[in-house]
Amino acid sequence: MGQKIVGISTHDLEQAREAEQNGADYIGFGPMFGTTTKNTGVTPRGVEMLRQIRAAVNLPIVAIGGITEQNVTQVWQAGADSVAIISDISGADDIVSKARRIISAHPGA
Repeated sequence: MGQKIVGISTHDLEQAREAEQNGADYIGFGPMFGTTTKNTGVTPRGVEMLRQIRAAVNLPIVAIGGITEQNVTQVWQAGADSVAIISDISGADDIVSKARRIISAHPGA
């Protein structure tokens, strides 16, 4: 049987800590900003809450929800290890160029 990677979706500090304590390999965190991709039923969390979670857990964090080329840098600066971006990329006239610009904006690029 192959090895599995378990990610847990979280929306606050308590959920992030619980995911880490229960053995998650990474957490998804969001929605960062308002999003039209899906109705999450959760208000936007913002970069300050992401900073708090980054300080509290050692797991990799994948930020999701309303992230765009214009705000992705502040998400990485707040502690996200990775980002999930849907609308901003899928709605671009040139998806490849858009993705390259987003990737090149990463502080470690």
